[in-house]
Amino acid sequence: MLKIMKKLNQVLIIFCITVFYTNPANAFKEGSTFWYKHAPHNELVVHYTKMELDELCAMWKEVGYWKQKRRVPNRNAMKEALVNKGEDKFICMRLNNT
Repeated sequence: MLKIMKKLNQVLIIFCITVFYTNPANAFKEGSTFWYKHAPHNELVVHYTKMELDELCAMWKEVGYWKQKRRVPNRNAMKEALVNKGEDKFICMRLNNT
């Protein structure tokens, strides 16, 4: 029982250090995993519009591995960003299939 309590205390200490000493602003930083999941559509479009075509198409491929809840909004924002750049909205899909 004493071993279990020591382990529990160690885990609790590590958890507290992680929670209290990490910068929470990094979780909401543009381009973070959390941000890609929760950013509004217009912010995603602005983010993807800043990217060069090759970066955007590389991201298109990476986003394809994400779960649907995050993949669909990001791909929709990418399509809009591509149209804003004067490109075909399916160019990344076509380039990744060749």
